[in-house]
Amino acid sequence: MIQKGFKRHVKAAALIMALLLMLCACAPKNGNSSNNDAPSGQNGNAQPSNEAVPDQGPQGNEADPDAGLTQEEKLYKQLKALCEAAGSSGEGELTTERVYRMTTTSGASTWTSEGTDVYITSFYTDKDGQVEMVRLIGTDGSEAREGELQYQGIKYKYTRTDHDNGTVEWVEGAAETGHKTLPALEALIFEIPELEELESIKFEYSSYLLSVGTSFRRVLSEDSSVSGAYYTLSNVSAEYYLDDKGNLTACSWTFTESWTYEGVSVSSDVTANITLENGRTPMASTWFRDNTSYVRPEYPEITETAREAHFNLPGKIILDVRIPKIKDGLPGADLLNLAIEEDCAYELTSDETTLAADASESYIVRRADYSVIKIGKNYEILIDCSIGSAEGSGAATWGHRYFYVPDKGGQVSPEEFLGMMGYDMESFLAAADADEFYTDYSGSRMSEDFTYEELLGMFYFDEGGTLVFVPDVMF
Repeated sequence: MIQKGFKRHVKAAALIMALLLMLCACAPKNGNSSNNDAPSGQNGNAQPSNEAVPDQGPQGNEADPDAGLTQEEKLYKQLKALCEAAGSSGEGELTTERVYRMTTTSGASTWTSEGTDVYITSFYTDKDGQVEMVRLIGTDGSEAREGELQYQGIKYKYTRTDHDNGTVEWVEGAAETGHKTLPALEALIFEIPELEELESIKFEYSSYLLSVGTSFRRVLSEDSSVSGAYYTLSNVSAEYYLDDKGNLTACSWTFTESWTYEGVSVSSDVTANITLENGRTPMASTWFRDNTSYVRPEYPEITETAREAHFNLPGKIILDVRIPKIKDGLPGADLLNLAIEEDCAYELTSDETTLAADASESYIVRRADYSVIKIGKNYEILIDCSIGSAEGSGAATWGHRYFYVPDKGGQVSPEEFLGMMGYDMESFLAAADADEFYTDYSGSRMSEDFTYEELLGMFYFDEGGTLVFVPDVMF
């Protein structure tokens, strides 16, 4: 009996214990765990939490992902997450201010220059991580006169031209392949150094302070190399800024770049302030075309564009042409159009295939454009051509001039048109010798360098009836 009663007590005790365990399992948990993963400024916290989390051992998904990390490693992890989040939006606008002081030493001579460059950069990132970009470049507070367009891995350079009538034209220049990311300077807001490249990192107020080792080359040196020069990067530090919601909003980098080449040394102390603009519509990829107000002069009652073409083969050739024709049905249109076709055969027929086959060893730019001037009932059709380096050094220029007089049935010769404007051979040559621009440029009279026949292809009259000379310049 005693033995049986003992077994009944044991069974009852076991049942009570089981019920207690079930009740404990169903009870709500205490929510006092801290979140060291949250970026600073989030969840009402103005900076990353520095509270130590008690080691409670692995508990499935409740294990601390930062367990075992140093405070510096935790800060780096948070900063890296903020940079990745800011760069993953797919598009944005960056304002970059680059302040520099450059010291150049050559032998016993030393001179210093300083200034500020400002870049406004709109970027768009596709699903493959390739960056398309519009970038405006200004200097020392002046309006941007240079720009870059990055599209499908090719970066095109642009320069601004201001015309006498107050209009603006953005002209496309040299292009380079292999560009799929932001420029190195702008990339600094998203591409922080690796942790092992940092000498220290800490958080104060609403910014991360980084001290970078001299081994840091990965980003900055991409845009700073000089062929054949010894390049060093030193004194690098950075500060990343957060807004009141803990979002990355800006960074400031300071560093020293140095080059030494053939006895000349250059040292440049740089501060780069980069701001990520929120809520601003980025510039469209058509920005340069949309912001060109220049309209080429023409008279549509007699002329139209026979061909307008633009090819930019990076490293080979830029062909930018606009060639006119006289409208069909007008007096003498067929003969004048045939003359234009013969003079401008290259501009009218070249395509990407022929250009690639004929490209020279250097990167060249070849342009042709036309304008039309009306004097009374008569017209001058001017086609100006040039060829030079796509990098902007030197150019050969020449032109084709056509004089169209409807009352005489179409094109007339230069001599006949000169006679209609009151010039004979003697007065024409005297006017050429009196051309101050040419005399200043060449140091001699125009008729000494050109024959009368050559000069007949180098003049026109402006709409006020003034004789203008545009000599061919061939290098």
